[in-house]
Amino acid sequence: MAYLSLGNSFRQQKEENLLGWGSEYFYLEAEVTVQNEPHNISMGYSKKRRLWRKNGIVCSKKSEMAGFLHTVVFVPDDLLLIKKGPELRRLFLDREMVQLISGYYNHLNDYRKALAQRNNLLKQIAFDKNFTETALLEVWEESLAETGAQIMQKRAETIKKMAPIAASIHYTLSSGEEKLKIGYDSSVALPENFAEMKPEEAKQTAKTNLLMVYQSKRTQETARGITLYGPHRDDLFISVNGVNLRNFGSQGQQRTAALALKLSEVELVYNLKGDYPVLLLDDVLSELDSGRREALLGLIFDKAQIFITTTDQNNPMSSKEGRCFQVQNGSILK
Repeated sequence: MAYLSLGNSFRQQKEENLLGWGSEYFYLEAEVTVQNEPHNISMGYSKKRRLWRKNGIVCSKKSEMAGFLHTVVFVPDDLLLIKKGPELRRLFLDREMVQLISGYYNHLNDYRKALAQRNNLLKQIAFDKNFTETALLEVWEESLAETGAQIMQKRAETIKKMAPIAASIHYTLSSGEEKLKIGYDSSVALPENFAEMKPEEAKQTAKTNLLMVYQSKRTQETARGITLYGPHRDDLFISVNGVNLRNFGSQGQQRTAALALKLSEVELVYNLKGDYPVLLLDDVLSELDSGRREALLGLIFDKAQIFITTTDQNNPMSSKEGRCFQVQNGSILK
């Protein structure tokens, strides 16, 4: 389900590593109801060839599939969303935005390509003192700044929408004792009102600032052979009662905030799309204490369609309405 939603696995990026042992292909198909309308989506993979279909029509790009089936995936590592480094928080944000924002997947893909090209040129300049293709570096900087500005504007906009939802959920989870605040922590200086700017103004501001940073930090980045500033270095600022949660929060506070952030995804999808996403809890309940388990299920149980994997036969869902499937040796036993 996550693969059909995201266009890749939330665990493993390479399709060949998703094949069953001894298998030459895999095929996925789902019947999906969106706004009370039935749809069919499918994907097949064999020998590095992919075939996507939406309602029987072949899709030429993976981005055409992204966002059709909305899922929110919650895995044990997500409980470390606050504690771990910024890469995990960027991934959390980008996975949701790919589903919600048309074209965002393409922005990310274009940015990664331009970033790789600029990094290669920086390494060449550092290695070869006679390298004269600096004009080519400026070409990739223009492309990097253009796509980077698109990403930065969309991230700031999404965080602005997500912040009050996460704060409300966190207030409930903490029994009204804590106030959560999240914000956009960019590696490039931005105006305080960046998230409130009109989209085109914000994009132009971000692009201008990115180009200025590339110019001013070129000596430093050439010496390192890597681009040190831009969306690939951005982060979320997260605080509780005014205190930086990553540096000073307890493990319990960090886990509660992680829950609030993940659950805010569910409500954000509903607010923007009018349907709740499918919620996939991959063996995450066993990582939560009883209080947080009950709080989590209480907030979502009557809203989204939920799929839960667990190795505990006495799981918290056993007393609730639903269906249980036993998986044994790779097969589902009903």
